[in-house]
Amino acid sequence: MGVELLVPNGQRLTEAAWQARWRWPNLCGGKGECRLCHVFVVAHDTALAPLSNIEATELPKLRPVVFGPQGSVLRLACQLRVNQDMTVWKPGVRPPQ
Repeated sequence: MGVELLVPNGQRLTEAAWQARWRWPNLCGGKGECRLCHVFVVAHDTALAPLSNIEATELPKLRPVVFGPQGSVLRLACQLRVNQDMTVWKPGVRPPQ
């Protein structure tokens, strides 16, 4: 969509989106259980923050059924702590109007 969301260093992606009143699909309220918030990181400068324990458990269940841009990294937005500039791809996300 070509829109920007400023995320404070170390904050989870969905927390920042919800605080800015973005619509980000989820059912579990950020607990990592529904996996609907999954996002594809398509560009980043350095190593991403490590997987949370929840991501390490839930992402293997999701990988066989979701497909993103070539070379992207699948993460759960509710668990991904932002520590750098990155570009993500997530259908269904809407900025505030």
